[in-house]
Amino acid sequence: MSRQDVIKVLAMLTAAYNRDLPKETAQVYVEMLADLEPGPLTTAATECVALSRFFPTVAELREGALLCALGKMLPPSPYEAWQEITEAASRLGRTQRPSWSHPAVGAALDTIGGYRRVCDSQLVGVERSHFLKAYEALVAEQRREVLLASREPLDSGKPLDRALPEGDK
Repeated sequence: MSRQDVIKVLAMLTAAYNRDLPKETAQVYVEMLADLEPGPLTTAATECVALSRFFPTVAELREGALLCALGKMLPPSPYEAWQEITEAASRLGRTQRPSWSHPAVGAALDTIGGYRRVCDSQLVGVERSHFLKAYEALVAEQRREVLLASREPLDSGKPLDRALPEGDK
């Protein structure tokens, strides 16, 4: 995404929220969002305008854009993941190794001792509790890694004034 694309999104946001951004703040937004694709960032900004009363932070825009770009690659909710496990246990039993809808499901299961342990457990509620905690922590860490990995620093030596269109200076 070019700096100009980010500036267009910022112009839409400032108009929607009836707010002026100081040049330094606009520079931070441009530098922190310029590595994102224009479509997902525009979608994230539009969703913020529709759903939030307050001007979005860089983090909110980045997360919204990346979630939009990832689409179906997102992991299921913790309870959907647990349901997937219990359905597999009922359908396949303990001897077959099912395939999961997302790698995070299997990784969280491995963290608590594996699929077979869950199938053999007499304390399913305890296993569920351990799985949910492990799964939530794993998904949160993966989300953090995705948000940070997508960030590539830009040349911050380029002043914002040169990036702004004539009417926006």
